[in-house]
Amino acid sequence: MFTDSPATPTRVECIIDLLRAHSRREWNRAELIGVLQPKGLPNLTPNSTQAAESLKACAELELIVETGGKIELTDYDRKCSTREIVLDAIDRRLLTAIDTEPYYAPFYSYLLGLGKRATAKRHPQEWANAFAHDAPGSQGERNPFNGTKYTGFMRWYGYSGHGWFDPEEQFQANPYERLLRQLPTIFGEDQQLDGEEFMQRLAVGCPELDGGHLYCRVWPAYDRQNRVCSLGMSHALVDLHLDNHIRLHCPIDSRGWSIEAAQPPNDGKTLRSGRIDHIEWIG
Repeated sequence: MFTDSPATPTRVECIIDLLRAHSRREWNRAELIGVLQPKGLPNLTPNSTQAAESLKACAELELIVETGGKIELTDYDRKCSTREIVLDAIDRRLLTAIDTEPYYAPFYSYLLGLGKRATAKRHPQEWANAFAHDAPGSQGERNPFNGTKYTGFMRWYGYSGHGWFDPEEQFQANPYERLLRQLPTIFGEDQQLDGEEFMQRLAVGCPELDGGHLYCRVWPAYDRQNRVCSLGMSHALVDLHLDNHIRLHCPIDSRGWSIEAAQPPNDGKTLRSGRIDHIEWIG
């Protein structure tokens, strides 16, 4: 699992950029490491594994393939930016299943379900202990979640669009960008969905978010019949509305899904309460 290694999003992007820019050259592992970590770098030691770990991350994300000692990029859409390529790999490999990384999506589900409690100041190992206590069904016997993994995840969650860090460096779980990437899949050929249909499709497209199978594995007591969005999801939906990516239709008498946790502002137009009747896709 690369998320608890020295691999970072920037280092992964650097490898992809290098292979894209020099696609006609044949690369092997030693050559790539030599370019990424040349011997003249200060403080370089035999234990400096950043380049090797970043190559491992690219392989686990299925961004590269090594055949006969030759490393090359897997098929990708050449119209996409390197960031888009990496994010697409994260969506496919880390957020739809747990075979590549058993804790990345479940621990985020845990933070999302905690609401305001997710901003508590705790040591990384204290977070690991709390996760083990509150979500025992998400623990692996051979490789349990620990403080090192927590620290690594904090490097990647912001990149994957699952939140941001406030001025006090506290992580705020808000899946704005993750949800924004999935809007075309959620809406499909529809321009408008009622709140219930939207949340059902959201749970399928983003299983680590409210109602998804990974979310429910962490929070087995979750009951979608209550029709209450988590704090982070509520903020993400309101923010997407304010940024004109979607339009929330929340009439005063609506009994739909609640986003009241985000205390949405009354815009005097379609956002007039804290409950969603239907959602319109503007993008």
